[in-house]
Amino acid sequence: MEIKLKPNREGFTLVEMLVSLAIFSLLITALLSGFYRGIAMWEQSVKKEQIWQSLLLRQQWLKTLFSQTLLGNYSKSQEGVYVPYFQGTPSSMKLMTAAPLLDNPGQVKPIQLKFQAEPNSSDHTLYYLEGRLHSDPDRNLQWDNTWIPLLEHLKQGQFSYEAFAFPVPQLVDPNTLSKYAALRYRDQTEWLDNYDTQQLWLFPRRVKLTFTDAQNNPHEWQFLFNTDTDVTNLGFVEDEAL
Repeated sequence: MEIKLKPNREGFTLVEMLVSLAIFSLLITALLSGFYRGIAMWEQSVKKEQIWQSLLLRQQWLKTLFSQTLLGNYSKSQEGVYVPYFQGTPSSMKLMTAAPLLDNPGQVKPIQLKFQAEPNSSDHTLYYLEGRLHSDPDRNLQWDNTWIPLLEHLKQGQFSYEAFAFPVPQLVDPNTLSKYAALRYRDQTEWLDNYDTQQLWLFPRRVKLTFTDAQNNPHEWQFLFNTDTDVTNLGFVEDEAL
């Protein structure tokens, strides 16, 4: 009896193998693409979180610095009123604080903050500078030489200052006030771009810092000064006859 074997046709043809490999390659490519996109999004999220943590840290530094601002009467105005030391413009600020960023808490020093455009770039940086220990307006201000960058790669930045309400006293005729003196009086709080206690006498109530970071995110930080202190002696006017 003769047994005939049928040819074995099980398995894949070359065409089927090539099609399977092509489909497998497409699937691997899609999976790897999604994997790499996930890694990129994760790295971007981590970087963004690091930036926010850095901003929060610097915000806390400035909050402490401003909350420990000294309101003692360091200098005399043109009218003979002894006033605290504070000078502010849209791009800079000077004051006395008992919480300098580069020294131990409780050390009284003058400090400066300023926005400065970086050369050959559209970026701005917020710089910080401390004065020397025992340096104040009454004994001549002496500054260190090293400006420290606090906030970098900013698109823009600006300071503004909230002035207290300071109505004209009843015994004073508003029409007799000079243009210089009239600027210090107001019936309600007001935000100013420039602030100098030599002219305005009272310390500002708050300072506002607005800036745009490198990712074009706008920020607005407001810091309240501790004006509840008994060292402010605005009512004292020097009697030139004494």
